[in-house]
Amino acid sequence: MFRSGSYRRGVAAMHGGRRTTHPTIDAPHTHTHNPRHTLLMKRYADPVEVLLSRGSPRRVRWAERIYQVQEILDFWIYQSRWWSSEERRIYFRLRTNRGTIEIWRSGEQWVLAGVED
Repeated sequence: MFRSGSYRRGVAAMHGGRRTTHPTIDAPHTHTHNPRHTLLMKRYADPVEVLLSRGSPRRVRWAERIYQVQEILDFWIYQSRWWSSEERRIYFRLRTNRGTIEIWRSGEQWVLAGVED
């Protein structure tokens, strides 16, 4: 189940209004279909530290590197099989001073999902 910002609505419009699977969740290495440009994301599952401002990510620290968020490109919520107590994840695609990254949050834990190649 997806709830999303403008990116998911744009993708649905490009596919005749039908829902599609999300490329970054369904395949480990894939090209995303971002209307702004096409990215190849390298997948990770590393914990990160995130500084928030008004509930939105402003700075991400990963592997001794600081990523200053310049723009939130997209966000979506992924939750499946609520009856089997799987977790709810809130994903963010961010444009930073070091390139595009994806992070997700579950509870208070933040995880790096991918880095643009």
